Amino acid sequence: KATEFNYDYCDFKEFINLKFLYAPKLESIAKFADFPKSNDFTLYLSDSLKEGKNQESGICGKYTIIAPEGSFAEEWAKKKLIYYPNGLNFIPSESISCNGFDDNDFIYTSTNGDEIKFPIWLVENMWHDYLPLNENYDYMTHGYIFDVVNDDFINAKDFAKIHNLSKYGW
Repeated sequence: KATEFNYDYCDFKEFINLKFLYAPKLESIAKFADFPKSNDFTLYLSDSLKEGKNQESGICGKYTIIAPEGSFAEEWAKKKLIYYPNGLNFIPSESISCNGFDDNDFIYTSTNGDEIKFPIWLVENMWHDYLPLNENYDYMTHGYIFDVVNDDFINAKDFAKIHNLSKYGW
């Protein structure tokens, strides 16, 4: 539930196997936060990211940023960078829905055909932090993660599917 990378130096640069960072409560990215040296890295942000303290110095790949359309995170992802004059890859979180699952992951797709995977165990573990039962998922920044039956609501049907697919259970 970190809101800020504000330490003297946050170095994820050598974590080349790190595929994503789910940080919907992140408010700022200090200038010495280095992300993985990889083009296969996704950063999940929300409208919590605020203008002001965010830097581009830690960008070490053509990342994918998933965040709400119209948020500052979208603006930050699309800005012209030294090595990426067209910005980073941006996927609006509103355009994503669950498209199925395999042995380990829920598989989501965007309206543009981008595929995103989330480990089933992680979705189950995040359930309690983001548990607005029977709410329309459009009002949640990343509600698509929990709407695994694609009915535009987060409810017991979603939990049952998540829990039944999980190898870990609670």
